[in-house]
Parts: sequence; C-alpha cells; structure tokens
Amino acid sequence: MEADLSDADCEKMVEKFEALARESSAPSQAIPYLEHALALKEAHFGPHHPDIASTLSRLGNAYGNAGDTDRARLLLQRALSLQECSLGSSSVEVARTLVNLSNTYAASGDTGTCQSMLQRALTIQEFELGHTHADVVRTLGMLSNAFAASGHITRQKEFLERVLVTQERTIGPNAVDVAVTLGTLSNVCGALGDVHRARDLLERVLCIEESHLGARHPDVGTTLLHLSEVCASLGDIQRAAKCLERALPIHEDVLGSRHKVVGSVLGNLGNMIGALGDPARSKGYLERALSIQEAALGPFHVDVGATLSSLGSACGALGDDTSAKVFLQRALTIEEMHYGLHHIQIARTLSNLANAVGTLGDVAHATSLLERALMIEESHHGKDSIELSNTLYSLSMAYNRLGDTPRVVDFLERTLALQIGNPTQQALTMCNLGNAYGALGEGVKQKMLLERALAIQEAHYGLHHVQVSATLIHLSNMYAVQKDPLRTIEILERALPLQEAHYGPSHVYVGKSLANLGSAYGKAGDTVRQRALLERSLGILCAAGHPGAKAVESALAGLVSG
Repeated sequence: MEADLSDADCEKMVEKFEALARESSAPSQAIPYLEHALALKEAHFGPHHPDIASTLSRLGNAYGNAGDTDRARLLLQRALSLQECSLGSSSVEVARTLVNLSNTYAASGDTGTCQSMLQRALTIQEFELGHTHADVVRTLGMLSNAFAASGHITRQKEFLERVLVTQERTIGPNAVDVAVTLGTLSNVCGALGDVHRARDLLERVLCIEESHLGARHPDVGTTLLHLSEVCASLGDIQRAAKCLERALPIHEDVLGSRHKVVGSVLGNLGNMIGALGDPARSKGYLERALSIQEAALGPFHVDVGATLSSLGSACGALGDDTSAKVFLQRALTIEEMHYGLHHIQIARTLSNLANAVGTLGDVAHATSLLERALMIEESHHGKDSIELSNTLYSLSMAYNRLGDTPRVVDFLERTLALQIGNPTQQALTMCNLGNAYGALGEGVKQKMLLERALAIQEAHYGLHHVQVSATLIHLSNMYAVQKDPLRTIEILERALPLQEAHYGPSHVYVGKSLANLGSAYGKAGDTVRQRALLERSLGILCAAGHPGAKAVESALAGLVSG
C-alpha cells in the first residue's frame, strides 16, 4: 500500500508522524512515531535513498536521548553513510550527524572515537560556516568536554580558550554564556596549577553574574564559594573570608539556615576568621556550623570531626584549654573512625590536643601525644621532611618542661637540620638549642649558637628589631651565669632600648631587664647605677603586680642595709 503512494503523499504522512514525534513530551514517546516515518520512507524510497538520512538522524537522536546508545549509534551511522554518499564528506549535514554520533561514543566511554568525530565535524563547520558560527562554538565546547573526560586537561583548556575568544567576539565579553565558559576555564586553570589565573577568571564570572542576575542570585553564591577556595589557596585569607561572608546569606536564603551546605560555609568562614586572628568570631561561626552538621550529618560524620578540631583550636587561642581538650578529643575519635589510626590528619589533631593537655599541666600525656604524632608524620613524610619541624620543636619544649635536657637537645638538633633555607626559624631554634646546651654545662656551644642566631637576625631584621633584643637577652643571661658582669652589662645596654622602643618604657619585660642590668652593675661594683636601675625596675614590676617585684625589693633592701 505504502509503495503505491506518490512521493508527495509519502512526504505528508512522514511529516505527520514527525510532527507527532516533535509534540511528544519524552523521547520514548517520540520513538514509535519516528519508527513509522522511517518504515514509510524505506518502503517508498528504498533503504538507501538519501531522503531517509534525515529521519534516521532524528530517530537516532531520540534513541540516544532515551538512553539506548547502541541503537542510536546504528541509526546515526546509517544516516552518516547516506549523507556522505549523497552530499559529500564535507557537508554541514555530515558535520551535524558526526556531532550527534560522537555523543553515543561519549556515552559508552569511547572518548577517543568521540574526539575524532568532533574534530572532523569542527573542520567541516569552520570551513563551511566560519570560525564564529554558533555550531562551531558548540562543537569546541563538546571537544573540551571530551578531552576532560579522557583526562587531557591541557587539551581541554586549549578548546575552552578558543570557545572564550569566539564568544567574546560574537556575544560580547559580559554575556552570561561567557561567564559559564570563564567558570569552567577557571576550574581547569586551577587543576593545572595556574591558581592566579583561576582567581582572575572567577572575579570576571562574579562581575558578569552580579550584573545579569543580581548580587543575591544562587549562581553568585556558588561563584563566591569557588572564589573563596581559590583565594584561600593563594593565601589571600582576607578576600576568602569576604567571599564567604557574602555567600553565607545567599545560601541561607536559597537552602534554609539549617542546611548542611550552610554548615559547611559557616565552618569554612570560621576557619578563615580564625586564620585572620579573631578566635572569638571564629568560635561563633564554628559553633553554628557544628550545630547544623551534627543535626544534618550525624555526630560522627567526618565533617563534624573537622569542625570539632577547628573549634578546639579556637578555644585554645582564647585560652579555654579545657574546652579545647574536649573538642579535640571528640575530633580525634571521629577522625580515627574515619581515617584509621595512622592518617596524617590524626597527627595534626594529636599535636593540637597535646598543646591543650600540656597547657592544662599534663605534660607527660602531651609528650606521648606528640610522640605519636611524630611517628605518623615520619611515616607519611619521611624522617627528613620539613613537615616534621613543628612537632619536633613542640616535643623539645615538652621535654624541657619535664626536665629532660638531653632529649631537648636531640629534638632541637633535628629541628635545626630540617630548617635549612629558613634562616629566621633557624635563629629561633639556635637560641633554644644554645640555652639547652648551657643547661648541660656546654657554654662554648651555647655561645656559638646564640651568636650565630644574633648574626642571622641582625642581617635579616636590622640592628633594632625586637627579635634581636630577645637574643641579646639570652646572651646576657649566659654571661650572667658565667659571672661576666661586664659582658652582661654590654649586652643588656644594647637590648634595653630595643625593648623600650617596642614594648614601651613601663612594660614588664623592660622591668625584668632593668633588674638584671642593675644586678650586673652591682657585681661590677657600681652600686649607684645598680640602685637607680633597681628602683626603676621595682616601680614597673609593682605596677604590673609581677611576682619578681619581691626579689627586686629584697635586693634594694640589701643595698640600704649594706
């Protein structure tokens, strides 16, 4: 019957079925209509007629959209073969079918064939349509996605750059579609390590979105979160915090104030504010984050553990070591459940917990926590990594409190060896190591280390920096122990004006240095100068309520009685 139809009647019937397919609300509903249309055409024109190609393409796309990529690929390959025979291999229709066919290969994970078809389609489109045509831009975007799927991020970036240039030329640099490309390109630049470019691209995205969508749009909130992450990775904590502060109310409006994403934003904001030196505000944000995360994720979720750890650090910075200990112990339990006992995150929490426990007076427990942290860090980074230096230094301080000076020396020697390339940190370690050697009676090593530290600090900071004064004080103490009052006086006369300039003439540090200088003058036989210095010291220490005032008062009384 269908073979007896005229060409016109056949086309009318095909158009009717194709119209019904277009009106269908889902690909699966369109497929039967398009199958009828194809059957009509094949019966009337034969299976190899060029006119069948268009229906094969529509039916192939419908199967693809319905998820049947195998059937879609067979139909589209038939369409491509007919088009190449009838239209030539460089036809725009061939390019369009190549693009559709590439989707079936992408869906099945064959990114290599997908890329080949898209590149062939792009060559045709650029020649036939020009480099700025919308189809060219679309194919460039698909190519960038195809290379991303195969892990070729550099090639992905190459095609995204071409998309961006074309979009900026055709639709303008501030169009919404440009913002989408800029955002994707920013992610790629970040993945390739070009974080500065990633930040600059996101700043452009933000401007475009604010201009087109308004400052409180959800897309603006998402971009602010991405921008905060990039700024934080660049060390621009101030900008990261501002982005999070702006993103927070947007996400609260869109998701509700108790949503887990809001909890995450609050947690990140708390960390940024803490890094900026405001532990009180940091604690407020982190407490809000913890409340949301515990309700939304459960009390033992890893994100809850991270927030507890940050809360512990904030409480420690505020001097509330009891709360810090509670939060950090909870964090440690969760992290051990999630990561296992030997993960590097465990080492960080152990170190923070050791600080809290040690400040509360349990130095032995703090030391055992630090020893465990060190074992994890050595396993993770290796024994010669600079990443160990903080824990080694903390251990030296813990053993110093325990009175185990040989262990102090061991850990500080290891710390010093790892700090090569960081002279200012080396200088601080040299001071502590020198004092430890002094406690062991090795004055020659003590003098050498303290003088090396002083030379480094003078070269780095200049002669009048407060850090220079601190090392001078260490040297003066050494000469005092060695009963060399003249050298003690010489050193303290240099240190005292530096302290007065930095701390002010009535600071406790100044008062203590005045007392030491007075004592040195007394040992050198200048009791007049001794009395004047001790009287100044007494006034400062009494005004501050410092316990050292009693010793100064006693020394003055001895001068009077003498």
